[in-house]
Amino acid sequence: MQPMFQQNWSLFAPAPVSITYAVEVRGWSTDDEGDDEGDAHPTAWVDATAAEMSTLTHTLFPPRVNRVSRNLARTMRNLHVELSDAEHLVLGEHFDDGGWSDLRDRLDDVEEPSDRALIDDVLQLDRTMTAYATEVATAHWPEREFTHVQVQIVEHPAAQYGTTTEPEAHHRLFGRRPLERFDHQDEHGFADAFHRYSS
Repeated sequence: MQPMFQQNWSLFAPAPVSITYAVEVRGWSTDDEGDDEGDAHPTAWVDATAAEMSTLTHTLFPPRVNRVSRNLARTMRNLHVELSDAEHLVLGEHFDDGGWSDLRDRLDDVEEPSDRALIDDVLQLDRTMTAYATEVATAHWPEREFTHVQVQIVEHPAAQYGTTTEPEAHHRLFGRRPLERFDHQDEHGFADAFHRYSS
């Protein structure tokens, strides 16, 4: 039973968990039919976290796979809130080539950039989220050939006690990134698991 939050000691801590996270992914591809050559078109958003959370249903000992996207989202959110508004805008921009070194240059060019160690952590996690999104998009739309993927983190705050108003979700939108694959990623294994959990 896991109606909203993961059940562990943090539910009862002095500052209990009050936000649940989701990672949504979409792919971008080019379609030259009827459009200017090279126009990029996004898919609809797919909730990758929903697929992971399905592993908890009727499972006495759920696999740790249900934590992957939530851990990514929570960690990035904790870093993201330390950045300036100008840095948020940079992370929300698309980039088509140049890799994360280009993104670093853009972040370094903002007025009063954040500590370099923080930027290092943000860029590493941005790249990790992109690799995860690449696997999700490839698994969810196997018939499509994507050039880029995009991630948004959706934060759902819990309603305050005694209120009847549902709090609005907060979205942290990142720009589209070129497909990223780390060494030794098992694309077929990921797709097989993703389809099992999504069905």
